[in-house]
Amino acid sequence: MNKVKIKSLFAMMLMLAVLTVFGTACSNEKAEKEYADWYENYRSDIEDTMLAFAKKMMAIDAGNDGWLGSVEKSLFEVQKVIDEGNEKKNVPAAYKKAHEYLLKANKGYQYAVDETPKALESLDLDELDNISKRLDKAYVQTAKADDEVEKVSKDKE
Repeated sequence: MNKVKIKSLFAMMLMLAVLTVFGTACSNEKAEKEYADWYENYRSDIEDTMLAFAKKMMAIDAGNDGWLGSVEKSLFEVQKVIDEGNEKKNVPAAYKKAHEYLLKANKGYQYAVDETPKALESLDLDELDNISKRLDKAYVQTAKADDEVEKVSKDKE
């Protein structure tokens, strides 16, 4: 091969490498932005559904069949949000730690979804206390996820 062809080939390979790196960086930024937006919506949804659940639990008409049905309906809404979080795939590397905390929090929320109806039907106050403790731990994990998302956002500014 002559020197011109080798230089041209080298220049083309260098340009291809630069474009690949640039394309990957743009793709990562887009994925990170999409995840940050998804996370913000997810956090709003889980907060809203857990608040609705808490309000149902503290309703004035607690104890009757209608009340139990409204609690179970609110838990169904919580379940839908938990499922969305658990099914989230392709989490960008920058958000992996935050997503791990979110999944840990979801385990606590899931425990409440699974155990609350049984505890209410049997009026098991110890189990209701246990559910409350698990939810407290879930809130701690959620706060850790929020902190991680905030860190990544600040690093991107």
